[in-house]
Amino acid sequence: MQGDHVRRNALSRSARVLLVVGGALGVAVLLAALPAPAPPSPQTAAAEAPDIDALLGAMVPHHALYDMTMLRVRPGRGVVGVSGRMYMEWADACDGWRIEQRIVMRLSHGDGNELTTDSYFKSWESKDGTQLRFDLKTQRDGTLEEELSGNARLRSEAEGGIATYRKPGTKEVELPPGTVFPTAHTVLIAHAIKSGSSFLSRVIFDGGSEDNPLLISAAIGGQLPPLENATDATHGPGERNAWPVAMAFYKLDDLEGLPLYEITIHFQGNGVARRMDLDYGEFAVRARLVGFERIPAPKC
Repeated sequence: MQGDHVRRNALSRSARVLLVVGGALGVAVLLAALPAPAPPSPQTAAAEAPDIDALLGAMVPHHALYDMTMLRVRPGRGVVGVSGRMYMEWADACDGWRIEQRIVMRLSHGDGNELTTDSYFKSWESKDGTQLRFDLKTQRDGTLEEELSGNARLRSEAEGGIATYRKPGTKEVELPPGTVFPTAHTVLIAHAIKSGSSFLSRVIFDGGSEDNPLLISAAIGGQLPPLENATDATHGPGERNAWPVAMAFYKLDDLEGLPLYEITIHFQGNGVARRMDLDYGEFAVRARLVGFERIPAPKC
């Protein structure tokens, strides 16, 4: 069904887009503290260019494991329970940044039926932010339901670029000026946090669905302290302060309408996501960090 399709894409994209800077999400905390982002124009000029090397240098390449549970559900809706696990990896591949992510999720419905989805995504993004390769496979109750594969290239930020899908069929998609890929978008969010900005709006292409590209509108809140029980072993070394960010995802041809979905996150300064809350309207899911392992720097 279309609703299930949108929810699976949102779960996959949240893991990829928010993986690099990572952040603990909290719907109870953040939705009370932050207003819902309003649909903006597709481009927001930065006050000054980000120091990309410094921002990426503060982030910790890592494996992370998350438990996924139901956060809330609206009465009378079809979904009555959600459980699952999410694995994410962000690593330095010498010539680029590698992302791998897998989500296994079980949806329980009020009529007693259950749906299990298994989604695996991997991508490579060049360090200059101009090239992206992506592959996605999604199974539903053990049967292949969706497969996407392709690459994208940006001519420049001012000129945009083009994405080419090889699966499910060959097609090309124009990427408008100002489009960025996932790691580049994360750097922009980190820069906005460090510079004290409260809002960021950018068009992003990640290859995670045929809805791409999408506009992400983000509202950024004030700094939150580290978790009391956080250590280098559980939440990574370096900066573990977090910044609340409420993000809304819009189709480019419907910027005045409701967002496809919303994600509330706490961005941790060292790149480790400690929690994510994903709001689909009829219900919300929380992904909580339960496992962490640092990835050593490669020998390039």
